[in-house]
Amino acid sequence: MPSHLQGFTGAFSRFSDWVLKMVCINLLWILFSLLGGILFGVFPSTVAMCAVVRKWFMGEEVKIFRFFWENYKTNFISSNMLMGTLFILGIFIYWNLYYSFYGTHLLYQLVFFFFCIIAVIYTFTLIMIFPVFVHYQLPLLHYIKNAMILSLSYPIRTIFMALGGFVIYLVLLFIPGLIPFFSVNLIAFISMLYAMSIFRKADEWQSARVGS
Repeated sequence: MPSHLQGFTGAFSRFSDWVLKMVCINLLWILFSLLGGILFGVFPSTVAMCAVVRKWFMGEEVKIFRFFWENYKTNFISSNMLMGTLFILGIFIYWNLYYSFYGTHLLYQLVFFFFCIIAVIYTFTLIMIFPVFVHYQLPLLHYIKNAMILSLSYPIRTIFMALGGFVIYLVLLFIPGLIPFFSVNLIAFISMLYAMSIFRKADEWQSARVGS
């Protein structure tokens, strides 16, 4: 076989393998989300998916089902506790924004402006929370702190993570038939792509700081 055909065949084989693995983790995400009753299954399923994708970016091959299941059951309680904490915090921010928005006194306007800033920080933190959770081993509340610091330290990459997710959402609105096969997995892939670059930058900065 000519060398250019061998190269094409190899590239096609790798792409097909990647597509198959992506479909696999999306189906696993749906299955295990349902297994946890959706409400309690979504977060550990998302953590497990991001953990698998992280391994791929690190150049490590894993047995997808076993690795997914291990991460799901190991992080079931902690991921739900973390997202429960963030949910309560989100309700608190929303409540303050809602009631201060309708106030006419200067104090209400100042409170509204303050919580607008807090809401932006909160949104950035949410974007980074799953990649941080699978990349680091930290006490529960430290995941929130590190996600906030990293997302605000590299805002452009964080914004691209959000834009990538938004573009995928728009595509799925027009082609809903893709949802069982390509939906959350693509968002996780894009999120981990940018997050891994952020982690490398942060590690380089930390190493330079220690070295000096």
